[in-house]
Amino acid sequence: MTFKIFNLLAVLLLISTAANAQKNNKGATKEKTKEVPLQKFPDKGFPENTFPIADITLIQVVPDSTRLGYLQKGLGETKVTAIPDMPLTSYFQSYINKKYESSYNKDGVHFLWVLKNVRINQRPFEFGDKAYLYFNADAYISKDGNSYNFVTAVDTLLIEGDVNYDINMHYRNIRNALQLLLQTTIDKGRNFTDTANSFLVTQLISKEQQRFNLPIYTDTLYKEGAYANFKEFLNNSPSIIDFKTVVANKNKTVIIVSGKDSIQPWGICQKGELYKYHQSNLIAIEKQANGFVMSDYVSGINRRNRNVLTAGVAGAYTDIIGGDILGRALARAASEKLITVTSVPYIKKHQPEACTVNMVTGEWFF
Repeated sequence: MTFKIFNLLAVLLLISTAANAQKNNKGATKEKTKEVPLQKFPDKGFPENTFPIADITLIQVVPDSTRLGYLQKGLGETKVTAIPDMPLTSYFQSYINKKYESSYNKDGVHFLWVLKNVRINQRPFEFGDKAYLYFNADAYISKDGNSYNFVTAVDTLLIEGDVNYDINMHYRNIRNALQLLLQTTIDKGRNFTDTANSFLVTQLISKEQQRFNLPIYTDTLYKEGAYANFKEFLNNSPSIIDFKTVVANKNKTVIIVSGKDSIQPWGICQKGELYKYHQSNLIAIEKQANGFVMSDYVSGINRRNRNVLTAGVAGAYTDIIGGDILGRALARAASEKLITVTSVPYIKKHQPEACTVNMVTGEWFF
Protein backbone atom coordinates (compact mmCIF):
# COMPACT_ATOMS: atom_id res chain seq x y z
CA MET A 1 0.00 0.00 0.00
CA THR A 2 2.83 2.38 0.91
CA PHE A 3 4.52 1.67 -2.41
CA LYS A 4 1.36 2.54 -4.36
CA ILE A 5 0.91 5.76 -2.41
CA PHE A 6 4.51 6.67 -3.25
CA ASN A 7 3.85 5.91 -6.93
CA LEU A 8 0.71 8.06 -6.83
CA LEU A 9 2.70 10.99 -5.43
CA ALA A 10 5.28 10.48 -8.19
CA VAL A 11 2.51 10.53 -10.80
CA LEU A 12 1.12 13.78 -9.40
CA LEU A 13 4.61 15.32 -9.57
CA LEU A 14 5.05 14.18 -13.18
CA ILE A 15 1.63 15.55 -14.14
CA SER A 16 2.50 18.91 -12.58
CA THR A 17 5.86 18.98 -14.38
CA ALA A 18 4.32 18.06 -17.74
CA ALA A 19 1.62 20.69 -17.36
CA ASN A 20 4.14 23.38 -16.48
CA ALA A 21 6.33 22.42 -19.41
CA GLN A 22 3.40 22.75 -21.82
CA LYS A 23 2.34 26.04 -20.25
CA ASN A 24 5.84 27.49 -20.41
CA ASN A 25 6.25 26.44 -24.04
CA LYS A 26 3.20 28.31 -25.34
CA GLY A 27 4.20 31.37 -27.26
CA ALA A 28 7.87 30.80 -26.44
CA THR A 29 10.04 32.11 -29.26
CA LYS A 30 13.14 33.40 -27.50
CA GLU A 31 16.07 31.01 -27.47
CA LYS A 32 16.51 29.66 -23.94
CA THR A 33 20.13 29.37 -22.90
CA LYS A 34 22.22 28.01 -20.06
CA GLU A 35 25.83 28.92 -19.38
CA VAL A 36 28.47 26.20 -19.15
CA PRO A 37 31.27 27.60 -16.95
CA LEU A 38 34.80 26.23 -16.79
CA GLN A 39 36.45 25.50 -13.45
CA LYS A 40 37.40 28.70 -11.62
CA PHE A 41 40.33 27.19 -9.70
CA PRO A 42 41.95 24.42 -11.78
CA ASP A 43 44.97 22.45 -10.70
CA LYS A 44 48.02 24.35 -11.88
CA GLY A 45 51.16 23.33 -13.71
CA PHE A 46 52.43 21.24 -16.60
CA PRO A 47 53.01 17.47 -16.52
CA GLU A 48 56.39 16.30 -15.24
CA ASN A 49 59.34 16.31 -17.64
CA THR A 50 57.79 19.01 -19.82
CA PHE A 51 60.27 21.11 -21.79
CA PRO A 52 60.17 24.90 -21.17
CA ILE A 53 57.04 26.60 -22.52
CA ALA A 54 56.90 30.40 -22.72
CA ASP A 55 53.14 30.67 -23.18
CA ILE A 56 50.04 29.09 -24.68
CA THR A 57 47.76 31.17 -26.90
CA LEU A 58 44.40 29.98 -28.20
CA ILE A 59 42.58 31.43 -31.18
CA GLN A 60 39.27 30.16 -32.45
CA VAL A 61 37.83 29.90 -35.94
CA VAL A 62 34.74 27.82 -35.18
CA PRO A 63 31.46 27.68 -37.10
CA ASP A 64 29.53 29.25 -34.20
CA SER A 65 31.32 31.13 -31.43
CA THR A 66 28.14 32.07 -29.54
CA ARG A 67 26.74 28.57 -28.98
CA LEU A 68 28.42 25.45 -27.62
CA GLY A 69 25.53 23.15 -28.45
CA TYR A 70 22.56 21.87 -26.47
CA LEU A 71 21.95 20.36 -23.06
CA GLN A 72 19.09 19.07 -20.90
CA LYS A 73 17.62 21.04 -18.03
CA GLY A 74 15.27 20.02 -15.23
CA LEU A 75 12.99 17.07 -14.51
CA GLY A 76 11.10 17.60 -17.77
CA GLU A 77 14.40 17.23 -19.70
CA THR A 78 13.90 20.61 -21.40
CA LYS A 79 16.42 21.16 -24.17
CA VAL A 80 18.19 24.53 -24.04
CA THR A 81 21.08 26.14 -25.91
CA ALA A 82 24.43 25.82 -24.16
CA ILE A 83 26.57 28.95 -24.24
CA PRO A 84 29.97 29.92 -22.79
CA ASP A 85 29.85 32.28 -19.81
CA MET A 86 32.11 34.76 -21.63
CA PRO A 87 33.26 35.32 -25.24
CA LEU A 88 34.59 32.03 -26.59
CA THR A 89 38.26 33.01 -26.97
CA SER A 90 38.35 34.42 -23.44
CA TYR A 91 36.40 31.38 -22.22
CA PHE A 92 39.29 29.09 -23.14
CA GLN A 93 42.21 31.50 -22.75
CA SER A 94 41.30 32.52 -19.20
CA TYR A 95 41.17 28.87 -18.16
CA ILE A 96 44.51 28.16 -19.85
CA ASN A 97 46.08 31.14 -18.11
CA LYS A 98 44.79 30.13 -14.69
CA LYS A 99 46.09 26.61 -15.13
CA TYR A 100 49.49 27.14 -16.73
CA GLU A 101 50.83 30.71 -16.62
CA SER A 102 52.53 30.19 -13.24
CA SER A 103 54.68 27.52 -14.91
CA TYR A 104 55.64 29.51 -18.01
CA ASN A 105 59.36 29.92 -18.77
CA LYS A 106 60.33 32.99 -20.82
CA ASP A 107 63.13 31.01 -22.48
CA GLY A 108 60.75 28.32 -23.72
CA VAL A 109 58.85 27.81 -26.96
CA HIS A 110 55.47 29.30 -27.73
CA PHE A 111 52.38 27.14 -28.18
CA LEU A 112 49.52 28.24 -30.42
CA TRP A 113 46.25 26.31 -30.44
CA VAL A 114 43.77 26.91 -33.25
CA LEU A 115 40.32 25.77 -32.19
CA LYS A 116 38.39 24.72 -35.30
CA ASN A 117 35.23 23.35 -33.73
CA VAL A 118 33.72 22.59 -30.34
CA ARG A 119 30.25 21.15 -29.76
CA ILE A 120 28.49 19.71 -26.75
CA ASN A 121 25.30 17.69 -26.43
CA GLN A 122 23.47 15.84 -23.72
CA ARG A 123 21.01 12.98 -23.78
CA PRO A 124 19.12 11.32 -20.93
CA PHE A 125 19.08 7.55 -20.54
CA GLU A 126 17.45 5.18 -18.09
CA PHE A 127 20.39 5.14 -15.69
CA GLY A 128 21.65 8.70 -16.05
CA ASP A 129 22.68 11.33 -18.56
CA LYS A 130 25.47 11.24 -21.13
CA ALA A 131 27.40 14.40 -21.99
CA TYR A 132 29.14 14.52 -25.39
CA LEU A 133 31.93 16.79 -26.57
CA TYR A 134 33.31 17.17 -30.06
CA PHE A 135 36.67 18.93 -30.02
CA ASN A 136 38.82 19.75 -33.06
CA ALA A 137 42.02 21.83 -32.79
CA ASP A 138 45.41 22.21 -34.45
CA ALA A 139 48.62 22.83 -32.50
CA TYR A 140 51.56 24.99 -33.62
CA ILE A 141 54.91 25.81 -32.03
CA SER A 142 57.18 28.83 -32.46
CA LYS A 143 60.58 29.76 -31.09
CA ASP A 144 60.11 33.50 -31.56
CA GLY A 145 56.36 33.83 -30.89
CA ASN A 146 55.85 35.15 -34.40
CA SER A 147 56.17 32.40 -37.03
CA TYR A 148 54.49 29.12 -36.13
CA ASN A 149 54.96 25.58 -37.42
CA PHE A 150 52.25 22.94 -37.36
CA VAL A 151 53.05 20.01 -35.06
CA THR A 152 49.84 18.04 -34.43
CA ALA A 153 46.05 18.00 -34.33
CA VAL A 154 43.37 16.64 -32.02
CA ASP A 155 40.04 15.65 -33.54
CA THR A 156 38.06 13.68 -30.98
CA LEU A 157 34.71 12.97 -29.35
CA LEU A 158 34.58 12.52 -25.58
CA ILE A 159 31.76 11.13 -23.44
CA GLU A 160 31.07 11.69 -19.75
CA GLY A 161 28.28 9.99 -17.81
CA ASP A 162 26.53 10.76 -14.54
CA VAL A 163 23.61 9.11 -12.73
CA ASN A 164 22.37 12.59 -11.85
CA TYR A 165 22.14 15.62 -14.09
CA ASP A 166 25.34 17.60 -13.55
CA ILE A 167 26.49 20.45 -15.76
CA ASN A 168 30.04 19.71 -14.61
CA MET A 169 29.97 16.72 -16.97
CA HIS A 170 30.51 19.20 -19.79
CA TYR A 171 33.29 21.00 -17.95
CA ARG A 172 35.06 17.69 -17.33
CA ASN A 173 34.85 16.82 -21.03
CA ILE A 174 36.31 20.20 -22.03
CA ARG A 175 39.04 19.94 -19.38
CA ASN A 176 39.98 16.46 -20.63
CA ALA A 177 40.06 17.66 -24.24
CA LEU A 178 42.41 20.53 -23.37
CA GLN A 179 44.59 18.16 -21.37
CA LEU A 180 44.73 15.79 -24.36
CA LEU A 181 45.67 18.68 -26.65
CA LEU A 182 48.43 19.78 -24.25
CA GLN A 183 49.90 16.30 -23.90
CA THR A 184 49.77 15.68 -27.65
CA THR A 185 51.46 19.02 -28.35
CA ILE A 186 54.21 18.22 -25.84
CA ASP A 187 54.74 14.72 -27.23
CA LYS A 188 54.94 15.88 -30.85
CA GLY A 189 56.93 18.99 -30.02
CA ARG A 190 59.83 17.45 -28.11
CA ASN A 191 62.06 17.41 -31.18
CA PHE A 192 60.66 20.61 -32.68
CA THR A 193 62.77 22.48 -35.22
CA ASP A 194 61.83 25.48 -37.32
CA THR A 195 60.89 24.76 -40.90
CA ALA A 196 60.30 26.95 -43.92
CA ASN A 197 56.59 26.08 -43.84
CA SER A 198 55.68 28.52 -41.09
CA PHE A 199 52.69 30.82 -40.60
CA LEU A 200 51.85 34.09 -38.98
CA VAL A 201 48.76 34.10 -36.75
CA THR A 202 46.90 36.28 -39.26
CA GLN A 203 47.69 33.77 -42.01
CA LEU A 204 46.36 30.88 -39.94
CA ILE A 205 43.12 32.71 -39.23
CA SER A 206 42.68 33.52 -42.91
CA LYS A 207 43.41 29.91 -43.88
CA GLU A 208 40.82 28.52 -41.48
CA GLN A 209 38.19 31.05 -42.54
CA GLN A 210 38.36 29.62 -46.05
CA ARG A 211 36.33 26.69 -44.75
CA PHE A 212 33.33 29.00 -44.75
CA ASN A 213 33.95 30.46 -48.19
CA LEU A 214 31.61 28.07 -49.99
CA PRO A 215 28.54 28.96 -52.06
CA ILE A 216 26.10 27.41 -49.59
CA TYR A 217 27.42 29.89 -46.99
CA THR A 218 27.90 32.94 -49.18
CA ASP A 219 25.13 32.86 -51.81
CA THR A 220 22.12 35.01 -51.00
CA LEU A 221 19.63 32.57 -52.58
CA TYR A 222 19.43 28.79 -52.54
CA LYS A 223 18.95 27.25 -56.00
CA GLU A 224 15.86 25.07 -56.45
CA GLY A 225 16.41 21.37 -57.08
CA ALA A 226 17.59 18.10 -55.57
CA TYR A 227 21.20 17.56 -54.47
CA ALA A 228 22.51 14.24 -55.78
CA ASN A 229 25.28 14.38 -53.17
CA PHE A 230 26.66 16.55 -50.38
CA LYS A 231 29.17 18.28 -52.68
CA GLU A 232 26.29 19.67 -54.72
CA PHE A 233 24.78 21.04 -51.52
CA LEU A 234 28.05 22.77 -50.54
CA ASN A 235 28.25 24.32 -54.01
CA ASN A 236 24.58 25.34 -53.96
CA SER A 237 24.33 23.55 -57.29
CA PRO A 238 21.58 20.91 -57.40
CA SER A 239 21.87 18.75 -60.52
CA ILE A 240 18.32 17.39 -60.42
CA ILE A 241 15.85 20.09 -61.35
CA ASP A 242 12.83 18.16 -62.64
CA PHE A 243 11.48 16.21 -59.68
CA LYS A 244 8.48 16.02 -57.41
CA THR A 245 7.87 14.85 -53.87
CA VAL A 246 5.16 12.33 -53.12
CA VAL A 247 3.99 11.39 -49.62
CA ALA A 248 3.54 7.62 -49.63
CA ASN A 249 2.23 5.29 -46.94
CA LYS A 250 3.17 5.87 -43.30
CA ASN A 251 4.11 9.49 -44.09
CA LYS A 252 7.19 8.47 -46.06
CA THR A 253 8.30 10.91 -48.75
CA VAL A 254 9.37 9.62 -52.15
CA ILE A 255 11.38 11.77 -54.59
CA ILE A 256 10.25 11.10 -58.15
CA VAL A 257 12.13 12.02 -61.36
CA SER A 258 11.16 11.46 -65.00
CA GLY A 259 7.62 10.83 -63.87
CA LYS A 260 8.27 7.36 -62.50
CA ASP A 261 11.76 6.68 -61.07
CA SER A 262 12.43 7.26 -57.35
CA ILE A 263 15.79 8.55 -56.16
CA GLN A 264 17.66 8.94 -52.86
CA PRO A 265 19.19 12.42 -53.00
CA TRP A 266 21.26 13.99 -50.23
CA GLY A 267 18.60 16.65 -49.92
CA ILE A 268 16.49 19.18 -51.78
CA CYS A 269 15.75 22.88 -51.99
CA GLN A 270 12.07 23.62 -52.53
CA LYS A 271 10.50 27.09 -52.46
CA GLY A 272 13.66 28.46 -50.89
CA GLU A 273 13.64 25.95 -48.02
CA LEU A 274 16.38 23.36 -47.44
CA TYR A 275 15.77 19.73 -46.52
CA LYS A 276 18.06 16.78 -45.83
CA TYR A 277 16.65 13.47 -47.03
CA HIS A 278 16.77 10.93 -44.22
CA GLN A 279 15.17 7.48 -44.19
CA SER A 280 12.46 8.52 -46.64
CA ASN A 281 11.73 11.72 -44.73
CA LEU A 282 12.52 15.34 -45.55
CA ILE A 283 14.10 16.98 -42.50
CA ALA A 284 14.09 20.79 -42.66
CA ILE A 285 17.48 22.40 -42.03
CA GLU A 286 18.54 26.05 -41.81
CA LYS A 287 21.72 28.08 -41.64
CA GLN A 288 22.89 29.02 -38.15
CA ALA A 289 26.11 31.05 -38.05
CA ASN A 290 28.49 29.01 -40.26
CA GLY A 291 26.65 25.73 -39.96
CA PHE A 292 23.34 24.08 -40.72
CA VAL A 293 21.01 22.78 -38.01
CA MET A 294 17.68 21.04 -37.90
CA SER A 295 14.95 23.66 -38.12
CA ASP A 296 13.08 24.09 -34.84
CA TYR A 297 15.33 21.45 -33.26
CA VAL A 298 14.87 22.71 -29.70
CA SER A 299 11.09 23.09 -29.88
CA GLY A 300 10.78 19.76 -31.67
CA ILE A 301 12.87 17.81 -29.18
CA ASN A 302 11.04 19.46 -26.29
CA ARG A 303 7.70 18.34 -27.75
CA ARG A 304 9.10 14.83 -27.93
CA ASN A 305 10.40 14.98 -24.36
CA ARG A 306 7.00 16.14 -23.13
CA ASN A 307 5.43 13.18 -24.92
CA VAL A 308 7.91 10.87 -23.21
CA LEU A 309 7.07 12.50 -19.89
CA THR A 310 3.36 12.06 -20.57
CA ALA A 311 4.02 8.43 -21.44
CA GLY A 312 5.85 8.09 -18.12
CA VAL A 313 2.81 9.49 -16.35
CA ALA A 314 0.58 7.01 -18.14
CA GLY A 315 2.98 4.18 -17.38
CA ALA A 316 3.17 5.08 -13.71
CA TYR A 317 -0.62 5.45 -13.49
CA THR A 318 -1.34 2.14 -15.21
CA ASP A 319 1.29 0.48 -13.01
CA ILE A 320 -0.67 1.63 -9.98
CA ILE A 321 -3.87 0.11 -11.31
CA GLY A 322 -2.22 -3.12 -12.44
CA GLY A 323 -0.05 -2.79 -15.56
CA ASP A 324 2.35 -0.63 -17.52
CA ILE A 325 1.71 -1.79 -21.09
CA LEU A 326 0.09 1.48 -22.15
CA GLY A 327 2.91 3.59 -20.77
CA ARG A 328 5.53 1.47 -22.50
CA ALA A 329 3.66 1.68 -25.80
CA LEU A 330 3.42 5.46 -25.52
CA ALA A 331 7.10 5.72 -24.65
CA ARG A 332 8.04 3.70 -27.72
CA ALA A 333 5.81 5.87 -29.91
CA ALA A 334 7.29 9.05 -28.48
CA SER A 335 10.87 7.94 -29.22
CA GLU A 336 10.36 6.71 -32.78
CA LYS A 337 11.27 9.99 -34.52
CA LEU A 338 14.53 10.59 -32.67
CA ILE A 339 17.48 10.87 -35.08
CA THR A 340 20.81 9.85 -33.57
CA VAL A 341 24.44 10.22 -34.64
CA THR A 342 25.49 6.90 -36.15
CA SER A 343 28.69 8.01 -37.91
CA VAL A 344 31.03 7.53 -34.92
CA PRO A 345 32.30 3.93 -35.13
CA TYR A 346 33.06 3.44 -31.43
CA ILE A 347 29.66 4.65 -30.20
CA LYS A 348 27.39 1.68 -30.77
CA LYS A 349 25.02 2.39 -27.90
CA HIS A 350 23.92 5.58 -26.15
CA GLN A 351 24.44 7.65 -29.29
CA PRO A 352 23.99 11.43 -29.10
CA GLU A 353 20.95 13.12 -30.61
CA ALA A 354 21.52 14.56 -34.07
CA CYS A 355 20.84 18.25 -34.52
CA THR A 356 23.37 19.57 -37.07
CA VAL A 357 24.90 18.62 -40.39
CA ASN A 358 28.56 17.60 -40.33
CA MET A 359 29.91 20.11 -42.87
CA VAL A 360 32.77 17.80 -43.83
CA THR A 361 30.91 14.54 -44.43
CA GLY A 362 27.29 15.66 -44.86
CA GLU A 363 26.09 13.22 -42.20
CA TRP A 364 24.05 14.04 -39.11
CA PHE A 365 26.02 15.26 -36.13
CA PHE A 366 25.43 17.17 -32.90
